[in-house]
Amino acid sequence: MSKGVRAIRVYPKMTFDADWNERTDEELDRQIIEVLDVSEAHWRSTGEVPVEFLRPRTTPSPSTGDGFLCGAPRGHGFCVDPDGHAWACPLLAGSLQHLPHRALAASRLLNLGPVEAPSFARHLAELPQRAREEPLFTDAARRRASPGPCRHCPWKEECFVCPATLRLAPGAGDADRVPDALCAFNRATLKARALWALRREVAGGPLLADALGKLAGLIAHPPGAGAPGRGE
Repeated sequence: MSKGVRAIRVYPKMTFDADWNERTDEELDRQIIEVLDVSEAHWRSTGEVPVEFLRPRTTPSPSTGDGFLCGAPRGHGFCVDPDGHAWACPLLAGSLQHLPHRALAASRLLNLGPVEAPSFARHLAELPQRAREEPLFTDAARRRASPGPCRHCPWKEECFVCPATLRLAPGAGDADRVPDALCAFNRATLKARALWALRREVAGGPLLADALGKLAGLIAHPPGAGAPGRGE
């Protein structure tokens, strides 16, 4: 930021990390809050927020209402291998790598055939319908990580996990297990974004009293607590 960089993107490791544990989880949280504090100071002096995971989301959430968890099954794009064969996802292109057995079914669904074949346009148009057969692309409720089932996570609507990496990751026991490092990164950055939004609201001036009032109310009577008694 001191060099004037306008956009800083940080991406997590998407595959399994055998060395990840509770201590690294806590260290990640600490470092993300440090990034948040530095970013707030930078914003107060320049008005800019270079760290992109702190900015409000400007792209659609992973699920855009069609039920798919990533863009590959939507048929909006494809890659072509050196032999002219098209695939809806480069990570699951069977012609470019030796895929583990658990990834073969998904790879076959995303196989669009030779790009110059007369049937190519039809295969591409039919991809969304075919891909609904594969829960990897549609069923986030099956996923889980160390904190528990993903369906119970407060960040599940904004979290992104690349479906392909769940099938390809070395050490993956099954395709529904989200790597702990990836889960921790998503939770830490999404919490930081929410905290940053609150800090900016408080710093906004006219909303300060209202925001502080809400915060004081939450501290005094957290959600789920009973109503205060007389004189409390």
